[in-house]
Amino acid sequence: MQRSRDRILTTHVGSLPRPPDLLNFLEARERGEAIDQAAFDTRLTGAVREVVAKQVETGIDSVCDGEQSKISYTFYVRHRLSGIGAFTGGPLDQPPQTGAHRDIADHPDFAARLRASRGGTSWFASTAVPCCIGPVTYQERRPLETDIANLRRRARRRNRSKCS
Repeated sequence: MQRSRDRILTTHVGSLPRPPDLLNFLEARERGEAIDQAAFDTRLTGAVREVVAKQVETGIDSVCDGEQSKISYTFYVRHRLSGIGAFTGGPLDQPPQTGAHRDIADHPDFAARLRASRGGTSWFASTAVPCCIGPVTYQERRPLETDIANLRRRARRRNRSKCS
């Protein structure tokens, strides 16, 4: 465990911006479109490397992968748990109340900019909002194992470079 007596160590948990090309892969996957898995895996590895480097550059002591592999954790559960389905809205539909992102709903000006950046459609029309449709069980470890492997590889390189 890393400790400090000179300062408060810092960390970051959660989502960081994804590169546009990686976001294109993620959105296509959420829409159910076929993607080039090898190209996605390569770009994901690079995005984790980039986001970890940026955190190190800014002085973060305990880095994370910035959730680069997922459009958001809300959507990620569909790939990891059974019993999770999806609500797909129309171009201007509002999500079900339980699917609304409160941070977006509380800022209509931001919601309008987000809609404009997506060609006038709502976030919830371009992807399907997860919802419970049956018993929930854990089903898929591959996305978790990929996240851990990508972060572990980058953390090892960071530690080696600090020691040299």
